[in-house]
Amino acid sequence: MYCESFKLIRDFVGELANLIGRPCDYDDEFLARYVVHSVLSIIEDIERDMILAMKYGDFAKVSRKEAYSRVIEYLDQLVYACIGEHLSELKGGTLIDDIMKLMSRYKVFEASLCYLYTCGVNNDEIPFIILRGVQRSKCMEEVEFKEDIEVKSRFSELALYLARLKQRFFDKTVFESKQLVSRVFAFNELRWVPVAKIEVDEIAEMLGNYVGKLYEKYCSLIGGGECGVPQELIGIVKEFVRKLSQYRGITRFYGFQDRGFRALWDSLLEALDGADVERYVTLEAPTGSGKSEVFLVTAILLALIEKFLCRNKGNCGVSPLTLIVYPRLALARDQFDRLVTYTWILNKILEDKGWRDRVTVSIMNMEVLSFKDYDMEVRKVVESLGKGSCRSVSLGERYVKVNFDVCKDAQNDVYIEFSDKFTFFKCPDNSYPRIYIHEGSPLVRCNQEDFTFVKLFRDIVRKEPGDIHVTLFETLRLDLITSYARTLFGRSDLLGGPLLIVIDEVHTYTGITGARYAYVLRRIMNRVKHEGGGKHGFVVLGLSATIPDASESFLLDLFFLSESDKSKLTRVKPESGESIPVGSDYFYIVVPDLRELVDYVSVSVQTIMALHLNTPSPSFGSSKKTLAFSDSLEVVSRLARALRDALTRYEIGLQGLRNPFTEWFKSRTCQDYGADKVLCEKLDESMLLDNLQMIDNSIIWVDGELWWPHSLECQKYPELCRKLVDVRVYTSRYRSGLVEPGVIVTTSSLELGVDYADVAVIYQHGAPVNIAALIQRAGRGGRRVFTNPLLRTVIAIQLSPEIPQQSYMIEILLRTGSLRKALNYERLMVPTGNEILAEQTLAELTLEHYVYSSNLNSISDDKLRDFECGVVGYIQKHENELISYARGVLGKFFDDSKVKGLLNKVKQEIMKRCGDRMRM
Repeated sequence: MYCESFKLIRDFVGELANLIGRPCDYDDEFLARYVVHSVLSIIEDIERDMILAMKYGDFAKVSRKEAYSRVIEYLDQLVYACIGEHLSELKGGTLIDDIMKLMSRYKVFEASLCYLYTCGVNNDEIPFIILRGVQRSKCMEEVEFKEDIEVKSRFSELALYLARLKQRFFDKTVFESKQLVSRVFAFNELRWVPVAKIEVDEIAEMLGNYVGKLYEKYCSLIGGGECGVPQELIGIVKEFVRKLSQYRGITRFYGFQDRGFRALWDSLLEALDGADVERYVTLEAPTGSGKSEVFLVTAILLALIEKFLCRNKGNCGVSPLTLIVYPRLALARDQFDRLVTYTWILNKILEDKGWRDRVTVSIMNMEVLSFKDYDMEVRKVVESLGKGSCRSVSLGERYVKVNFDVCKDAQNDVYIEFSDKFTFFKCPDNSYPRIYIHEGSPLVRCNQEDFTFVKLFRDIVRKEPGDIHVTLFETLRLDLITSYARTLFGRSDLLGGPLLIVIDEVHTYTGITGARYAYVLRRIMNRVKHEGGGKHGFVVLGLSATIPDASESFLLDLFFLSESDKSKLTRVKPESGESIPVGSDYFYIVVPDLRELVDYVSVSVQTIMALHLNTPSPSFGSSKKTLAFSDSLEVVSRLARALRDALTRYEIGLQGLRNPFTEWFKSRTCQDYGADKVLCEKLDESMLLDNLQMIDNSIIWVDGELWWPHSLECQKYPELCRKLVDVRVYTSRYRSGLVEPGVIVTTSSLELGVDYADVAVIYQHGAPVNIAALIQRAGRGGRRVFTNPLLRTVIAIQLSPEIPQQSYMIEILLRTGSLRKALNYERLMVPTGNEILAEQTLAELTLEHYVYSSNLNSISDDKLRDFECGVVGYIQKHENELISYARGVLGKFFDDSKVKGLLNKVKQEIMKRCGDRMRM
């Protein structure tokens, strides 16, 4: 009933449209929230300075003049990003005065404050700010007559709770509880997101032109006879782009996506000029801004070109044209989901046009097991199943253990169904696929629709990978030394094997691990040249949201480029002026109190409780999650156990001591303070809401022991409140479900590839490996900021200046006051020129050459030693061939004579290890 103030802002936005139009076609709801966000941001800026001055309980003073100036500033950024002109350049320079008059007429300042006070950021009547001396029911009239408004937002409220944090227990008084935190630093950082202003039809037309050019060039390259561009091909491309946009709700594309498409397709055209042509493109844009669409659409259209080229030629080969390589399993699974859906959209178009052929996709990693293994397990239990019944089965061992159900449907057909903890992908309708056992072969179905274009099993993928193949670097490293994976690299393939190699999260390819990945990339390209006949060059596309601005040397080393090769590298990122500030991250640095002998895990437990329970959900009535990271498996286990105990103790949790609607608050907390009789004896939900402006008179609140946001949320959503205490663990060794709300304690396993819109809090226990990792983890939250500019995401890290490896991070973060600015202090390094690493790579290259030239598929454990020792004789017989083969991988850093010396070292090491078993 109090949210009528928002109507004033919407009316203002409607009038504003008469002056400036509708920038980028944003609707009234978005623009109204954008205006409120502008007012809220000036409050947060003032509070940031107060928190840094340790004035945690103070109210900020904000004036109309400050607020209106901020609204004008943000509107100017929006208009410039959309149309390329500033407000001062429009309407003869009088537009800003006209907007100021409009804001006064519609009381935008008062309406924004009252909306946040009475309705909250989710329109659920849970306040996001407190206005001192203002009753919620009379907000507009009381605020209107105040010159400077005293206000406290959730930003400083959370800082107060953290700064006063105690190790509370039911059997101890407040004053017996240890103080956990000595200092809290806090920063508010705007999220700058690009605006979409490129029409879908423009992108469709542009991609249609590129597809036509690439078809002609590829056709001429392989001797395809008549190479005129089929108009059906161009029509399918345009229809696919439009249908994909409709499915994803895309009305416009971003400018960086347009530039990314153009850079990528220009590079693909150049790569067809010869085997030695290498082009590198990086796409650097915020998390969730649409980088994936660029490479997924490109990969699918490349496969479509292949279908047309091979339509009249029979079998062109079975090698993929695109390899998509990820550093971690979670990310590969997340992106494979989207790839399957996008490919399904294209295949539906082909089906409607009477095509029997389909674009296919495949995946390979350590969890992809052979269908024969599944089939054997199914046969063991299928006879005991009745119609409509299932039985759980576990397959695999140690860390690769797959749990699934074997079922019979009403028609007595047998199928496999995976749980939400382990599944290869989700169907387009968000359901899980079923794998039917059809005459001893797998048949993948989504709601009875056959998904034969998806290849999920090791034995099938090895024989014939998809047109687009998704894998991991470590998996490819093994594939390179196994003969049965030769189809991945273009063996006997008319089109010459992979043309595009996509590597995601390139900022993670640092140190020795990054250098190994860089060498694997070079080995893939080298192998394709040899297996695929050198028909074409390569395009490598790297993606990241967290590459520092000054990282060109890192990218050159990663891609084995010299300074003179800079022209081969194209970096695409959002340009200055095409992004707008929407949403904000609240970033807290929590410094433990060293005066008390408390475990740092205890500090994290109470910190996570305070943030998780008092941070608003990302949307109205929605669930919320907290992701708590630690780089130690032991800490993850301890933290999860302690959190479960704290959140559920006595079936009410330690938070009950801070919730004024519980008996524990009234009998323990109130008794401890011996004050606030009215608050303790007569408090109910309506009283707390109606008298929230008087909260600063409470000593309990000043001491951080009155968590009113949590209490009001529990009153509003009792069912959700009960779910918030669920604590789960997700690591490489143990995976719990990620769908339900609650706290998920994890390692770096969820740093990449997690895309849940209800993540509200990101917490880091101790320092991560680097700042890029912290930013990547922070990017797991705030996914709804593109539609709700009022969204606030909480990011917190516990750091102690007494721990050497953490003190440097505190210094950088305090110096910059920004996670993203701190990234520029980080120097990404990848030691690809390291001689020891080159020697190890040469040993693998020798094995690789030996295996594929000998057609060895597998080696039993008892023969492995003989196999390794036999390599010495192979080196002696084929030394010149090996040096030539290694040139494509090591040539940037080592000449042939150096490679020969390294090869001799490899030989000597094997001879020393093998002794008498060595075969010469």
